[in-house]
Amino acid sequence: MRSQDGQAPRWMYCIGVEDIDAAMEKIKAGGGQVLNGPHQIPGGEYSLHARDPQGAAFGLVGPRIAQR
Repeated sequence: MRSQDGQAPRWMYCIGVEDIDAAMEKIKAGGGQVLNGPHQIPGGEYSLHARDPQGAAFGLVGPRIAQR
């Protein structure tokens, strides 16, 4: 992938979660920020990109339990 304008190349750590929606709410409750997503990816799971309260970026991947 190409970097977005103004962003230096970097690694993005992705973490598997049991429920993407529950994880997204925990990010928000803990002072983090969801940057985009969740978006469905091939295979039926969802991914999102987020930033923790200190500014570190990371990704999450997991199913949407509530939609089953």
